[in-house]
Amino acid sequence: MGRISYSRFGLTIYGLVPIPTLDITVNQRGVLWFRPKTHLIQREEIARLLEPDTEVVVIGIGWDRIARVEADALPVGSQVELKVLSTPEAFLLFNLLKSQGRRAVLIAHSTC
Repeated sequence: MGRISYSRFGLTIYGLVPIPTLDITVNQRGVLWFRPKTHLIQREEIARLLEPDTEVVVIGIGWDRIARVEADALPVGSQVELKVLSTPEAFLLFNLLKSQGRRAVLIAHSTC
């Protein structure tokens, strides 16, 4: 559990949970929830995920890279790495980071 086990345009499987067409957020402890279906990822959304020891925020901006991340997405003075990738690349990186024991969070746009 706690990792993306399958993905394609419009379908993500997190652990054993199939998630059709919904955008997702996964916090540092692996808790999954759904994010609004918007093409803009804002600072407030990212800030809610951050914990004092969060190392990396991984953002999947869609299969065709349509979603956008607000220019000042990370809080001022944050030491967190921000990785903005296509959704398939974001899923691979998130799984890799978690397998290495890194404290990563994920925001992913499942389509576009």
